[in-house]
Amino acid sequence: MQVHLVHQVQYMAEKVLVVKLGIINLSALIFIENTGALTSNGGSNNGTARDGGEVELSAAAVYNTGDINANFGPGYGDYNDSDSTVNIYAQKDLINSGDINVNGSDSDSDASAGGRINLYLNSSDSPIAITESRFANIGNLSAHGGNLTGDDADDAGYGGQYDYS
Repeated sequence: MQVHLVHQVQYMAEKVLVVKLGIINLSALIFIENTGALTSNGGSNNGTARDGGEVELSAAAVYNTGDINANFGPGYGDYNDSDSTVNIYAQKDLINSGDINVNGSDSDSDASAGGRINLYLNSSDSPIAITESRFANIGNLSAHGGNLTGDDADDAGYGGQYDYS
């Protein structure tokens, strides 16, 4: 399932948006202000954990106060890699005070890996004139690998990645 909400001027989210095994893509020309939770967590298939989805916010200015989650589902997983990703792209302002989580899941076998969080501010691509840019993150960023829960456990999940510029 994919959710694409595209507007030319602005997008304001104030409610909780939940997508299972999919993509949440909010993009706007001028700004996005998200105050609700965005969730695209993975599920479980016969005890096998599935990757969380992808959440992407993209606009000249992005203001986020809501929590963003793209966690692995419960169960046995890939301890080495995860496709769970949160991307926030902005050209003028990237302001985040919400928690961003792309955690792996715990398992009594191979626990799953943490995902990726990418926060990018690039003023050279802006559709509007920019005199100054702002980048601020005061929210918690979490990309923990899953823990082992059983006596016969194989591998703990690797931690995920943060990238910001």
